[in-house]
Amino acid sequence: MRTPLLLLLAAAIGIGIIYQAGNFTPTATPRSLTKPTVQPTTAATESAPLTLAQARQLTSEQRLDLVKKALLIEDEDQRTASLLPLIQALTKEELHAATDLFRENEMDSGSFKKSSWGTLWVQWGRLDPLGALPFLKNDPIDHDLPTARLIMKGWLETDPAAALAWAQEPKDSFTKTIMAREAIIRSADGDPQKLAASLLALPAGEDTVKFCLDDYFKLVGTTTGNPDAAVIYENIPAPLRDAAWPVAMKRLTKGDLQVAADWLNAHVNDPGRTYEATEALIYQLDIKDPTGTARWTATFPDVSDQDDNRHPAVGPTILWYRLEPDAAKAWLQTQPSNLHWVSNVLKIIEEEDNPKESQEESTEN
Repeated sequence: MRTPLLLLLAAAIGIGIIYQAGNFTPTATPRSLTKPTVQPTTAATESAPLTLAQARQLTSEQRLDLVKKALLIEDEDQRTASLLPLIQALTKEELHAATDLFRENEMDSGSFKKSSWGTLWVQWGRLDPLGALPFLKNDPIDHDLPTARLIMKGWLETDPAAALAWAQEPKDSFTKTIMAREAIIRSADGDPQKLAASLLALPAGEDTVKFCLDDYFKLVGTTTGNPDAAVIYENIPAPLRDAAWPVAMKRLTKGDLQVAADWLNAHVNDPGRTYEATEALIYQLDIKDPTGTARWTATFPDVSDQDDNRHPAVGPTILWYRLEPDAAKAWLQTQPSNLHWVSNVLKIIEEEDNPKESQEESTEN
């Protein structure tokens, strides 16, 4: 009886094995049936950003090579994270080469890596602030004020005393002046009296004073709660008042025009008066009432330099002439002919009335 029973059990086990074999699912797909998985890679993304300590341990060649690769990263956050420790680890001798790499990348890609550039300029300030000057535009209109600020920020981090001492020396270029301004403003720590003391220590006539006075007006307004430019002008230290005249005029023009006109009327004979600073006010009044503005500004002091055309009466009188030529000419005849601004107005009128003759004279000259 045991033999048939054993045979029966063996048969059952065999059937079970065959059934399981028919329903078997492999745990892994054969390599021949799968597509290779390709991980997308971008230059300089194969590893996490270095720490500052790691970046400093690299050789100069290795560091600059990684800067070059990091500049190719498209993602701004990732690019900035990769560049930050590398730039902060740059030595003084590597700054120029790194700046060239930045410029080459900018020209090739057509993009401006703003955040990364900022880090580089701060590093210039830490290591060689004056060495960065050749890279900046030295133009009062087309200038690099943000860059100058970043360079000075780095200098003030490493040697604030030296930065301030340099800022108080005479300056021979616009770029140096805006860098000096940044040092003096930052060193004042929001204290208008401290700022005034720094300005008074500057050489007489230094342009840095003019560049800092608008900040002085802001600081006084913030700390005293009274931003009235007329009041600040009256209370500014006497040696700074001449340079403060155009600042007060421009700030008042941003408010009530009648208040600004009254202030100008009262201070037009002050030593610091500059007609250039009145242009925005005169233009706005001129549009509303050229006749009245011409008559009013004709009472202002005459000038006799290359800026004769800046006299406030010139613009309104010309506009009046264009609107009412007979009335404007009749009024001009009542003005002293020896005044420079009158001569200029008559010359402009002549050129407008006889454009062909004026053009021929200009060609001959």
